[in-house]
Amino acid sequence: MDPEVLSAIKARLKIAMEAKRTLSQFQDELRKEGIALTYFELRTLAAECEATPPDPEFAPNPKLEPPPLVRVTPHTTPAPGCIFSGVFRGASGSNGEWRVGNDGKVAIGGGIGMIKPTPEEGKMMVQIINQLWSQQGR
Repeated sequence: MDPEVLSAIKARLKIAMEAKRTLSQFQDELRKEGIALTYFELRTLAAECEATPPDPEFAPNPKLEPPPLVRVTPHTTPAPGCIFSGVFRGASGSNGEWRVGNDGKVAIGGGIGMIKPTPEEGKMMVQIINQLWSQQGR
């Protein structure tokens, strides 16, 4: 692209960002003028001219919570020989099945391709299973 055209686009981009217009809006304007730039190219130009896009998807979000350490999902119908059962997936990549036997004890295991949870995930999983169990009035 011609350096003069690029310089003019950067100047317009900076003005657009100061007016709180999004990169997508600016990209649409350029397309109407016959100038095709990708979103990534516009982000790069914005960084070069130190313009900050107001796009919410790129704004820092202090309320964003980390993903849960482990997800526990109960089965609709317990597995045979169990009073409560389900599956789990841990942040470490662990996954498999869990069961609560007639004695009320939680057992983790079984399932083809199961990857054992870390000790921390295991403790969290037992707490979640107990909460789910108590919510069902057991």
